[in-house]
Amino acid sequence: MATWTKAGSADFCLVADPKKLTKGSAQPGALTLDYKNRSMVPLTAAVLKLYSSDPAVADAKASATPAPSIHISRRPNKLSAWPPSTGSTTIGSWSPVAGGSATLNADVNVEDNAGRRTNTATSSHDVEVT
Repeated sequence: MATWTKAGSADFCLVADPKKLTKGSAQPGALTLDYKNRSMVPLTAAVLKLYSSDPAVADAKASATPAPSIHISRRPNKLSAWPPSTGSTTIGSWSPVAGGSATLNADVNVEDNAGRRTNTATSSHDVEVT
């Protein structure tokens, strides 16, 4: 299951699509990072690490090394934190190795545009291999 993880004024959610694959599947699943920013300041996010809790079940790979920065615009309304700025970007893929369940994780570092680190968070999604 995908859950939202808070990193300062930003929220992140790692999404594995599909969340269930068959062992030996030729097509890997996509890993997407959804995000929200309630801050007045634009943010930059970088995926530090993309990994599986059980590499014997599922393997996670970043789409580029090093992972490209994700530029997140500030919230659209200066007077209200709602609605937040939202978006989504594909950060990698996952492939089945053997039957079982695993949790795919993405460690994300968030900075403001001045280059000050605001937070680091880990977003995760459970997958199943049959």
